Amino acid sequence: MKLICAATAATLIVLSGVPALASTTDTSATTTATSEAEKLSPQPPLVNEQLVTATLAPNGLPQSAELINRMVATNIAPETVIATTSTTDLRYLDRSGRPVVDGNTVEYPVGGPGQTDIATQATFTKPLPVALHAEYATGGEGAKGIDPATVDGSSGDMRIRYTVTNTSVETQQISYTDAGGNETTVEQPVFSPFVGTMIATLAPGVALKDAGTAVVSTNTEGNTTLLWNLVLYPPLGNYQQDVSFAVNSAQLEVPAVAMQVAPVTNAQDPAVGFSANLLTQSVAGNTKLADGLTTLDESTAKLANGAAELTKAQAAATKATKDAYEGSTGIATGTAALTQGLVDLSGGLNQLAGQGGLPAAVSATGALADAVDAIAAGVGAATDPLIPTPPPMPPKVTLVQAARAAQASAAVLRQGSLSAAADANAAVEAIDDAIAAICDPTPVAGCSDLVTARTRATAAATKSAAVAGGLNLLNSAVLTQITAGLIKVSSALKSLSAANPGVYEGLLQLQGSLAEAAKATQQLATGAQGASEGSAELSGYTSELAKGLGQLTAGNEKILAGNEGLAEGADQLQTQGTTKLLDGVISSSSDPAMASAYLSAASARADSSAPFPAPEGATSRVAFVYSLTPSPPVPSTSPAFIGILVIAAAALGVVVVRRIRKPA
Repeated sequence: MKLICAATAATLIVLSGVPALASTTDTSATTTATSEAEKLSPQPPLVNEQLVTATLAPNGLPQSAELINRMVATNIAPETVIATTSTTDLRYLDRSGRPVVDGNTVEYPVGGPGQTDIATQATFTKPLPVALHAEYATGGEGAKGIDPATVDGSSGDMRIRYTVTNTSVETQQISYTDAGGNETTVEQPVFSPFVGTMIATLAPGVALKDAGTAVVSTNTEGNTTLLWNLVLYPPLGNYQQDVSFAVNSAQLEVPAVAMQVAPVTNAQDPAVGFSANLLTQSVAGNTKLADGLTTLDESTAKLANGAAELTKAQAAATKATKDAYEGSTGIATGTAALTQGLVDLSGGLNQLAGQGGLPAAVSATGALADAVDAIAAGVGAATDPLIPTPPPMPPKVTLVQAARAAQASAAVLRQGSLSAAADANAAVEAIDDAIAAICDPTPVAGCSDLVTARTRATAAATKSAAVAGGLNLLNSAVLTQITAGLIKVSSALKSLSAANPGVYEGLLQLQGSLAEAAKATQQLATGAQGASEGSAELSGYTSELAKGLGQLTAGNEKILAGNEGLAEGADQLQTQGTTKLLDGVISSSSDPAMASAYLSAASARADSSAPFPAPEGATSRVAFVYSLTPSPPVPSTSPAFIGILVIAAAALGVVVVRRIRKPA
């Protein structure tokens, strides 16, 4: 992201320097300018203004540089301020005499009511923090162009290219924290935050053919000017900026160039401050988003865990139903309702695992739990009482009660058969006694009937004993197994135990898990439709009961498959959805976090970008003004010339601000 930033700091220092330097020629102008400056912003008690003016050759290389060092005091007691500055060819600009020099420090007497100031000028021998390189190419010339000395007087087309480079850089450790709270430290080249403007002025008679990216205008003398805004540090700009334009003339000349740059902090330049705040808010927003996604990710993880636990419970219930089916062959009561209930249960769970959603699944699961509860109530439990005798029968009879009644009936029938067998055996003995008494040794009339009666009594005893044995086998081998199987089915459907939940308890757990997940995501399907209520009519035939339990087993296996699909889907939602989204937000937050940290590091270098450190307690204001003129420069030893140069720079700063404030 690049923003166009005005050279506000440079403008401020130039404007603040105007009154004192111009005081030798126009006192009223000094007073007016000072008043306007005070209206703009409160003046600090002590300000150290450093203005470097550099004269450049046509190729951009420095020819000479001067440092104007000005101390401005506002309503402080008179004192002598010791400042480090250039002392080569040092002289006062606003008074006679010579400054007091001690090594590389100078004494500046300031203070008194109102605003007082003192300024010195000296040759500046340090390297300039921003370099300007100029190239000139006429038609048919190579990429390196021509010697600037051959430009004046030539004719035709000419392309001019300027390369502005920020050379003030140092490698620093930069630490930043992404939205996930992960701190990273990297080593980066950090440039001093220089911004400013550059204006090229065409000589009369030179026509502009291609302005490139420049803002074109006309100055008061009627000459064409081209303006570029300079942002010479990342991430808002680049440490190096290239611009070019093309001209045509019968008498070509090297254009005059005026460039001013100044280091600015995030707080000094509104555009830079806006960008820094925007990056900070972006990092904060990403952090909040990551926190929300973390909560959602944790919720989906809970959903996946709950679905996995439900799958385990359903697997146990399926095994219990299968065991009941294998041990309860022949149970027939309630086949139709049980079958339909399980079909509906399967369909509801298929919808839950497919296109259904969690909010509807909550109510569907509750309805399913009610259906299972009704089925469990129909099957009965080990604690069900015996059917009371004699009739009438109670309005509702569970399968367990019916099976136990069948057991009791079988036991009664067995006892009756055993009693009949005993009675038949007693009759055989009585007949034997009668035959012995009546028919032995000489048979009489009726003896053959006694023999026939004995044969039938013997057969009756044998049949009664066989019936008793069959009833005993029916009771122990069938009815007992049926009763045990029904109790196992009942326990598997509804265990009434939190430690070993049955299908009913598992469905209640699922309902709670789905309700919690619905609050976190609100993106799952509306859930499956609940299964219909099972019929209360159950048959006493063992073959029908086996068929019903077989279908119940098949339905539970479908439920298990559905729960496994739900568990797999919830796991994929967490691993492939929320987790990846969270990782993406954290990853994408690194760039703005790094940019924000870099801006802070660059802003911290603004004060160190001054030619010399300001005295303790003084506010530093710095600007660098470059001048490239096609003709030999006027000697810069005259204070009047310096005053004129600064006034011109002040006017240039006002123009720059006005230009930048216009919409693009």
